[in-house]
Amino acid sequence: MDIPDLPSMVTGLGRMLDVDNLTLAPAPLLFVVVAVLLVVESGYLIGLVLPGNSIPLTLGMLVASGALHTVHAVVVVAVSSCAGAQLAFARARRHGTCVLPEVLGRPLPDRVAAWQRWLHEQSDSRPRSIAVCGHMIGGVRTLAPRVLAGTRLRRSDFTMVSVAAATLWAIALVSVGSIVGDNEVLRTAYGFAWIPVVLVAVGSRLRDRSRL
Repeated sequence: MDIPDLPSMVTGLGRMLDVDNLTLAPAPLLFVVVAVLLVVESGYLIGLVLPGNSIPLTLGMLVASGALHTVHAVVVVAVSSCAGAQLAFARARRHGTCVLPEVLGRPLPDRVAAWQRWLHEQSDSRPRSIAVCGHMIGGVRTLAPRVLAGTRLRRSDFTMVSVAAATLWAIALVSVGSIVGDNEVLRTAYGFAWIPVVLVAVGSRLRDRSRL
């Protein structure tokens, strides 16, 4: 049996992951899957490894193909992501703020630990700014509600700011995805965007192991 070479395997996998394949799925099913992923991404720490920003981008590309309606996509993304943030804030305020070393059971890399300390410091002095800006950045979107729950920020204030931030985030990324979806070259490149991400993640992991 012939074994395909690496370029052929990468090309084949890229075609499997082509966004155009998602147009075959029913819109309600897509929205349910997206809602679950976004609630988990911002509501639970496992969201640190989920592709949060790529989800509304992908929906925007489906909007460009005519498979989804723009307003429906924006509403699902905004409501789901905001709901996850509210869940994380409520659970952290009830049970105490969770920090990564406690969850992972081991020390954090120096860079990540410094970044987390900075997030705590800024949350104490600028909680509303962190609530808005944090929702725009993958990873920070998962941790910010937990950190903010340990500040004096009121739940009602966090809800108001979170709704605004999630809506702005949804509109921006769905719009960008729609623009990308209208361009065949950009749409094809997006289908292969996972390759450098995987390479960087593997390289970072190997580098951390070499330091042990």
